[in-house]
Amino acid sequence: MSKAIINTCYHIELEFELAPFHRRLLARLIDLGILFVYLMGALKLMTHFHYEWENDEIVILAFFLPVLFYDLFFEWFLSGSSPGKYLMKIKVVTSKGGCPDLGQYLIRWLFRSVEGISLMGMPAIMCIIFTDHSQRIGDLAAGTMLIDLRPIRKFSDTLFMPLNNEYKPRFPEVMRIKDKDLNILKTYTELYYRTGREENLQAISHRIKIALSLNTPLRGIALIETLLNDYNYYTREQENVEDGEE
Repeated sequence: MSKAIINTCYHIELEFELAPFHRRLLARLIDLGILFVYLMGALKLMTHFHYEWENDEIVILAFFLPVLFYDLFFEWFLSGSSPGKYLMKIKVVTSKGGCPDLGQYLIRWLFRSVEGISLMGMPAIMCIIFTDHSQRIGDLAAGTMLIDLRPIRKFSDTLFMPLNNEYKPRFPEVMRIKDKDLNILKTYTELYYRTGREENLQAISHRIKIALSLNTPLRGIALIETLLNDYNYYTREQENVEDGEE
């Protein structure tokens, strides 16, 4: 399986398994199948009620809006997934291993339309085959790629993990870490739960201890997960304070 090796802000090489072409294809077919079912269902419903929609521009627009924005909507709200990608366990990430922003999802979406109508998608397919990180044209423009997330162990697919009411944070220094770096830490953790390999996390946790001047015996996955939980706690506390002031 193809892999991408990325040098991160922590000067540690992060290794991703790229989403194989056949899983990307199956994910796309699943998404197209969902859209086909939607179109047939909506058309049958209007036919059943004898609605003459052919001359109603507003209805036609509303009818096709879910089709038009399907990819953009799901990739944004499912953090790089769509129903097809979710079932195939693949996900869109940035070329640095983090979570893409709305602008990057928008670029991928815009290029998908162009790729789909140009030579039956052949330029995009050739780009996937011949680029180092199996990126289509939209991925190259947006700075994204698709990785394989088939897990060996279970891990939540969100940065914010549930905390009980008795949770006591340990490291307020975590708020000095940038959001994009926390997203990368989350990706490291996902890879640990998928592969069981902690070598990179040991090195990263050591560098974080130095950067934040942390005096703790915690290291590796234990430290990284504690930092993510603490960030979750402090962020929600800030939101509660802001809501109280309003």
